[in-house]
Amino acid sequence: MIFSFIRNCIILILVVIAQSSWGNILIIGNIKPDLVIIFLTYFALYQGSFYGQMYGFFSGIVEDIISLSPFGFSITARTLSGF
Repeated sequence: MIFSFIRNCIILILVVIAQSSWGNILIIGNIKPDLVIIFLTYFALYQGSFYGQMYGFFSGIVEDIISLSPFGFSITARTLSGF
């Protein structure tokens, strides 16, 4: 179980980095998909809301470190999204 948690955290780190650096390439029409929400929804549906919240918290930390938003903003939003 710990191996799958670490693997999914690495996947989320890569998704957050890809979204922050290549986000403008992924625009379809006028729609920019939020890849982190898509992966969080997938993890929460298949592993439960507890793990969805953990992945959301972790991806929020990574996103807050990368972005210039106030620390804690993405953590709260992603944790609630993972629920």
